[in-house]
Amino acid sequence: MALDINLKLKMKKFKTVFFLYFTLPAIVALILLYFLVVSFFTYKFRNIMLERIKEDIPLIVERISLDRSRIYIRMPGRTRDLAFIVFNKDRKIIKKFPKNFNKKRYIKINKRPYYEPKRDLYFTFFVRRNRILSGKDKLFLRDYTYYLAVIFLGLITLFFYFSRRFSKEITLFFRKNNKVFESIANGFYDVKMVNEYEEFLPLERGIKKMCFYLEKEEIRKKEFILNFSHDLKTPLTIIKGTLEGVKDKVLECNDETLNSMNEEIVRMEKMIETVKLFGKEEKEKVLIDLLEYFKKKKEHYKNLIFIELSGESIYIFFDKKELDTIVDNIIENGYKYNSQAEKRMKISFFQDGTDLIISFKDNGIGIDEEHIQYIFDKFYRANDARVNDGSMGLGLSLVKEYVEKNEGMIEVDSKIGAGTSFKIIFFNRFKEEL
Repeated sequence: MALDINLKLKMKKFKTVFFLYFTLPAIVALILLYFLVVSFFTYKFRNIMLERIKEDIPLIVERISLDRSRIYIRMPGRTRDLAFIVFNKDRKIIKKFPKNFNKKRYIKINKRPYYEPKRDLYFTFFVRRNRILSGKDKLFLRDYTYYLAVIFLGLITLFFYFSRRFSKEITLFFRKNNKVFESIANGFYDVKMVNEYEEFLPLERGIKKMCFYLEKEEIRKKEFILNFSHDLKTPLTIIKGTLEGVKDKVLECNDETLNSMNEEIVRMEKMIETVKLFGKEEKEKVLIDLLEYFKKKKEHYKNLIFIELSGESIYIFFDKKELDTIVDNIIENGYKYNSQAEKRMKISFFQDGTDLIISFKDNGIGIDEEHIQYIFDKFYRANDARVNDGSMGLGLSLVKEYVEKNEGMIEVDSKIGAGTSFKIIFFNRFKEEL
């Protein structure tokens, strides 16, 4: 009940936010667009009327009689709304009509004075600002504004209706699938969503894909816990059996017995340290000579796998433990999953511009193509051979995490029976040469 009330409150909040940030701005935009269209049309219409008056100037000039005592325009119509100034070629004003008209109340029609050759005179015409449009023109503009307002009001109403309906459909979708989301939150991923609209198909596919990966991750975690408890139980059983043997005086408490128990304790410590590495804080980086570093690794693993080195002295700043984790995991994988009588691995390292490239190539059993995309996932084991090898499925996941943490990327290329190749690129490890 509390969850339903909480969901209703959230849906109500969503509707409010949807209205404030989508519907309301759109309605305001439509209203502004209406005023913009009306203003633009009115402006253009007034200009057209002015152009029409301007076209009539030659006819008006012909009908103007200039008298010493008065000016007479022999033309019916709207000439009473006009004003003009007459001047000669020396720009001396001869006549004004009306005699004392206020230019502020008029708009100039012709920017350049109109020249009449018969009388050798120039005319500049003006029209009253409030009389540019006739009564019929104003009536037309009023009707146009009214009908346009009705159209925009209809558009706003339709938009408001459809936006409300759309927001309602969104909230309805989440309400119908509320139990589905609760099931996912509770760890049940085999769910079927209620969806009646194609628009929500991408969301539905995304949720199903998320459920698929969550379920896989859940299975891997359970397998990890099972495998980890099994792997941890093995050395504990050996230690327990050895102690009981010493207690029952079946075994002697000598160096060999103590060393055997110590090896199992070291094995448990290593497993626990591997898990702890995921929560490890960043340590201080030190300067490392890669050639000397890999020579020590070659010596360390000489009894397990033959390592061929290709590279020169390259100095980099790196967290020593993180580099050990990267290199040791890849080398140990090359040894574990190798059925050759002579196990071999070639390690190459070189500078490529500002990048550092390190590659590992072994002659092991290889990885099936369908498993390659998953080998860096936590708790993943590619085949049955990895289940009983003491591996917890964390090694390569740690490798990828540390590589990406140090601004790098790792690529893998492998085929069954043809070995596995890892290529690590650390970007911008070196300054550009000037």
